[in-house]
Amino acid sequence: MAVLESAPPQRMLMESAPVYQPYAPPAASVLPAPISDDAEVRRYDRYPNESDADYIARMKQVYRTSAAELERVGTEHLQRMQQLAPH
Repeated sequence: MAVLESAPPQRMLMESAPVYQPYAPPAASVLPAPISDDAEVRRYDRYPNESDADYIARMKQVYRTSAAELERVGTEHLQRMQQLAPH
């Protein structure tokens, strides 16, 4: 009986729980925010009555533009990370 009475009450565990802190993203992120723009995503869709050759030609241009943009953004982020790195 003495063992049960000397046990600490369960409420002590509840009081020591950490206070909720909302998530704050890091100040500098390596990756850009994901694309959520519908117009940006729609450019990959095939148009009605578009021929195979037209679709392939348009996709080649879209992918060239996307690759150039990815290269530019990647270079910018690399430079930013190099500036933030300790020297």
